[in-house]
Amino acid sequence: MRRRVLLTCYILALARSGWAITIKDSRVAASVSEESCRVPKAVGLFQPTDRQVFLWFQARQVRAGDQLRVEWLDPSGVVSTSAEYGELPSTTELCFTSQLPVAGFAPASRPGNWTVRVLSNGRPLF
Repeated sequence: MRRRVLLTCYILALARSGWAITIKDSRVAASVSEESCRVPKAVGLFQPTDRQVFLWFQARQVRAGDQLRVEWLDPSGVVSTSAEYGELPSTTELCFTSQLPVAGFAPASRPGNWTVRVLSNGRPLF
């Protein structure tokens, strides 16, 4: 009897983890539409004079209470800025945008390969 209870709990834990947020698509872009979920044109190289850089992504299987965090890491791997998306509604799909101001801000003086990281409930998504 004890084995059955443990196995059931394990299966329930697996089923719940199957509903974790997943990413359908993501892009780094020079501009995004915040009025629609239109996929922006991906851009891979930005100049210190560019006004800003955007991250756009489409999340699936969002549960009520899920939280997302977007972190922009400078070339040395230090988090330069972050954005929190907390207490999300339960839905099958949501689009998100986050921006990194460049021209006139600290990122303009730190050239190199920047990274953007997205965490879901503290777990890295990408």
